[in-house]
Amino acid sequence: MKSLPIANEQFRDKIVAVTRPKAIFWTSGLWVIIIPDNPLFNLDETARLLNPLFHTYRGFKYCVYNYSQIAYEIKKGNIFISTACLTEDLVYDPENISVPSPEPTKITEILSYAITQFDFGVGRSGSLKEGAAFYFAKQELSLSMFMLHQATELLQRGLLLSLTNQNLRSHSINEFNDKIRKCIPKLVFLEDDGTEEKYLVEQLEYAYSSARYNIAYEVSEERVWQLIGKLRTYTNAAIQTFNEKVSCFKNTYTIIE
Repeated sequence: MKSLPIANEQFRDKIVAVTRPKAIFWTSGLWVIIIPDNPLFNLDETARLLNPLFHTYRGFKYCVYNYSQIAYEIKKGNIFISTACLTEDLVYDPENISVPSPEPTKITEILSYAITQFDFGVGRSGSLKEGAAFYFAKQELSLSMFMLHQATELLQRGLLLSLTNQNLRSHSINEFNDKIRKCIPKLVFLEDDGTEEKYLVEQLEYAYSSARYNIAYEVSEERVWQLIGKLRTYTNAAIQTFNEKVSCFKNTYTIIE
């Protein structure tokens, strides 16, 4: 198994004491916790137990899955889980679990789908960001804010589709954040940036309908400018993460034409 620094070993032991998992993977600050396929082990209840622990150690993120869930997701081509649940990243494995692999004949198809979906999302998001900047320069702040909402939504949808095959049909940034928190937690939009930035997310959420239908809707120039910068940073992080995951997937699994 993968060795850990002493501080991380102690943290792993706390996870084990709280959740009694089947296995734990660890890489780059992300703990992937696998719980047994047993009615006594509920995902939401496990997350409720883990949240106070991870709140104390803010540098760490976690995902929690049932064993049958990761097996199913890997088989159908979930790139995130396929690269987060590698045997060499096991740090707790009392049962010597078998980690499945994607179908070799489908690797090319999985990669092609992921790249297509991500490029589409990033491209559409980029066009909307340009529109937001255009209307910001014209001081049409409500339109700029609406376009920033759409740019964020399309980027998050592209992330979910490309890395997890999840197609969330929603216009709520909070709903996208909730989904991303459970599978790509470091890419939750403005998750760790404090009260001020969380307020920005609420402003963005409110803009989806109000910027179009509420004649009295107003937003400050400062808020719009802040979100333009935050979305630029978020886009760069999303691109970096996607490229890392695709590179890891290519290097891990053999392509059979």
